[in-house]
Amino acid sequence: MSEKHAAIAMEATQPKPTAMVIGAQGFDGLRRHGEQTVDWAALCRLPPFQRFIETKRQNPMGIASDKFAVEVAHALCAEAGGPEALIAEYEAWHAATGMWPHETPYGRPR
Repeated sequence: MSEKHAAIAMEATQPKPTAMVIGAQGFDGLRRHGEQTVDWAALCRLPPFQRFIETKRQNPMGIASDKFAVEVAHALCAEAGGPEALIAEYEAWHAATGMWPHETPYGRPR
């Protein structure tokens, strides 16, 4: 076997490093500098949060619940001057309903 083939065979057996990913992540228009960020996409996929949002605004056009929750959450945060009030209200609503006693407002088991 030639040196070239031996080098190729040796290279093929060595583990490759993890891929480097470069891309745009966008920005969070609801976050001010220094504030804790909220993963709105994850929160808006949770059925309890979707139900909370529907207590605030009705979904008139049958938009997918997670997409509707994102739109309404952004609007409610803008009206309230930030996400803190909406998050606090959601947490209180979640506790008061008692419908999900074994999970946190963020979908984690208690």
